[in-house]
Amino acid sequence: MSDFKELVCRGVESDVLDYKAPVNWTLLSKQQKAKFVRHALAFANTKGGAIVIGVREDLNGHPSLYEGLSDEECHSFDPSTVGTYINSHVDPAIDLTVERPLVDGKRYAILIIKPFTDIPHVAIHSIDDELRSGVFYIRSASASSRPAARAGEMHDLIRRALRNQRDLLGNLLKDILAEPVSSKTAAFPIPAGTLPPEYEESVEYFSKRQNESLPENTPVLDIALMPENFMERITLSKLRQAAENAAPAAGSAANGDAIPADMFSSYATNVSLRGMDQHRTRFWQLFNNALCHFRRPLPRKIQYSTLDAYLTNLLTFAVNYYRNELAIKSNIMLNLSLLNSMDTELVSDKNAGNSNNPSLCRIAEIIIKETLPAATDTQAVSQTVKHLMDEISVRFNAPVIPDKKQ
Repeated sequence: MSDFKELVCRGVESDVLDYKAPVNWTLLSKQQKAKFVRHALAFANTKGGAIVIGVREDLNGHPSLYEGLSDEECHSFDPSTVGTYINSHVDPAIDLTVERPLVDGKRYAILIIKPFTDIPHVAIHSIDDELRSGVFYIRSASASSRPAARAGEMHDLIRRALRNQRDLLGNLLKDILAEPVSSKTAAFPIPAGTLPPEYEESVEYFSKRQNESLPENTPVLDIALMPENFMERITLSKLRQAAENAAPAAGSAANGDAIPADMFSSYATNVSLRGMDQHRTRFWQLFNNALCHFRRPLPRKIQYSTLDAYLTNLLTFAVNYYRNELAIKSNIMLNLSLLNSMDTELVSDKNAGNSNNPSLCRIAEIIIKETLPAATDTQAVSQTVKHLMDEISVRFNAPVIPDKKQ
């Protein structure tokens, strides 16, 4: 069928489509099968959707390698076996079918999940970190199958259930929300000063794709940028053009910049532009709600000058991107996290030769919040970076460097 070919070859995960690499269902571990249960729950509680098995991600994280399934792998996705397993972990049972179409000479397995008709589905068993009993999972626009953790998401889930069966869910509404809900309830805005749920989803997506050869507890620098009180949506074509125009001004790749070297290997999701280098050590994502997310591992001995240059480069890009290209004039929130920072060393010219008293961090995670003012120029970027580096130095018990030239 042409519909199946369109599903297989679309190449972009969304709130109604997910891809999995070729696998044999009977050989999957309990935890791996739990991922299918979680995705099925999320689709059933949102709009319905499809899980296509047989498409692998390329080095940039783009599901575009159409490998298909072997005969043994294909047969392992028996409709009764897969359906019975998934529904043994949910309540009520999910309406799903398993198709095994032939597309361009290759076999794929496709799980078609229908949205709930009466009441939403809940997980009834816990499996490691993949599935939690008593949780309602939903599918987000950025292709994440996650718990409905926000008040607005629970309101939406229940409103849809009420449309289907208002009388049956009247008491459930009171138990969950403990307050009456109007049929005219509007979408819940993101509170000022906080990051939208896409940020946590992006963190989860990239953390699962970090290079497996990196040592355990490798320090990871994570930076999110978001305009304050920004409620608009930007087209993806405009995002790409803005990023490409802003990137050259951010400096050379030799300085460890976040965007330019990867821009042309990026790909679009429903809500973002996403990219990663071929070694899966540098990640970035630009969302249509103006959220920007950057993530990269760092060595256990962090060079002060290298980190300073990276932050300068990134914030220069951000200023050009937000101010010059998108014409966003509001303040920009900046959240900087350094994960696994315990016993990490900050090395500068001042302490490079002092091996007896290294500048070590004694904090498991560094979190710094900063604001880029509305009228940001090159000098303001320099001042912001200086402040960030001072805050980082204090947490490393390192001397604050008064001037970059020292």
